[in-house]
Amino acid sequence: SDPSVIGLDGGVANTNVLWHGGRLLALEEAHAPFEMDPDSLESRGYRDAFGGRVTAHPKIDPETGEMVFFAYAVGEVPLSSTISYGVADAAGRLVRRQDFEAPYCSMIHDFMVTRDHVLFPVLPLTGSLERAMRGGPPFAWEPGKGAFVGVMRRDADVSTIRWFETEACYVFHVLN
Repeated sequence: SDPSVIGLDGGVANTNVLWHGGRLLALEEAHAPFEMDPDSLESRGYRDAFGGRVTAHPKIDPETGEMVFFAYAVGEVPLSSTISYGVADAAGRLVRRQDFEAPYCSMIHDFMVTRDHVLFPVLPLTGSLERAMRGGPPFAWEPGKGAFVGVMRRDADVSTIRWFETEACYVFHVLN
């Protein structure tokens, strides 16, 4: 209720800093990338050129310079099971962004990218608007939901994702 911040975006962009397409971007998964001047670090504001939120850990293809990214819970309802998959070319121009449904809403902080495939870990740190509205935590560990890894070719439509189920586990970061 501080009048000096009313109307300002509450994003923190405090998880990762990335240089891509000639731009210095500060990232966190709940908002669009925040651009900064690379010399002065002055704010340039949110950069919505990627169609919305972007993971804090996009991957840069060392051969093409493409930035491969995702965002979770991007549906119209908060904490939805909708995930967005995107690619920006080496110049930072969005070349694709497609949404797909995961088995459930999961806090997906990182993902894996290979030369030919992308893997989305949907693990049972689940998001639930209903739980939050009852006063519970928005995210909670629910091992009974199982764990899934969605695999698809990088150049394929998201409708081709194949889901593989495994035992409940959690991975926050990957080495890629």
